Amino acid sequence: MNHHDEEILILELFRNNYAGFPKGKLIKSESPDFILKINPRKSIGIEITRLRDGSIPKNNPGFPVPELTQRNIESTVNNKEDKLPLYQQKKISECWLIIATDYIQLPKGVNISGMISKWEVHSRYQKIFLMDLFDKNVFTLTSK
Repeated sequence: MNHHDEEILILELFRNNYAGFPKGKLIKSESPDFILKINPRKSIGIEITRLRDGSIPKNNPGFPVPELTQRNIESTVNNKEDKLPLYQQKKISECWLIIATDYIQLPKGVNISGMISKWEVHSRYQKIFLMDLFDKNVFTLTSK
C-alpha cells in the first residue's frame, strides 16, 4: 500500500469512528493531507501522521509497537508544527492533527483514556487526535 492509499484508509477509519466528524466535502490535498469543506466560509485542514519512536516488545520481536508516552506524542506533534503556516495559506478555518498508531500496548489495568486525559500537548492545532488503528479507537488529546 502506498502512502496516499494509507492516508485515505486512516481518514476513513477516523471518519467512521469519530462521532464528532462534521459533514462536508472531503478533498485530498497536500499540506494538509485533506481539506474538509463544510460550507463556503468554513473548512478544516486535516493532517495525518504516525506516532514515532516505537519500541519492539520482548514477546513479539519484529513487530514494532509504539510506546505511548506524553514525550512521544509531543515529539510527533512538534514534528508537524512547522507546517502550520503552510496550511494556513490555504485559508482553512482550523487544522486538525490525527496521530495514527497500529497498536497500543499498555500495562494490564492501565486505562488509556484516563492516562492521556491528564496530558496537555502544547500545539497550535485546534484539535489533536490519537487513532488506534488496531482497535479503531479515537482519543482526543488536550491541546494548549
